[in-house]
Amino acid sequence: MPTALAHARHLLAGATPRTTTFVETPGDRILGFTMIGPDAGEVMAAVQTAMLGGLPYTVFRDAILTHPTMAEGLNALFAAVPPAPS
Repeated sequence: MPTALAHARHLLAGATPRTTTFVETPGDRILGFTMIGPDAGEVMAAVQTAMLGGLPYTVFRDAILTHPTMAEGLNALFAAVPPAPS
């Protein structure tokens, strides 16, 4: 059975950095993530660790992340994921 995906995009602080993520629906696994911009590698490493550990996207949505860092934009990105259909 094909997996339905929720797709979220978010522009982080300024015009350059961009992120895209794919989240499983129903469910809450992060299936994919891309980022272009400053410190992208460090942000991607955090998301990759969550993906390898099977953590839900809600971990980033609800987390208190270090300020000021590019990773703090993960809150807004994952808050943009539409709720799973009931």
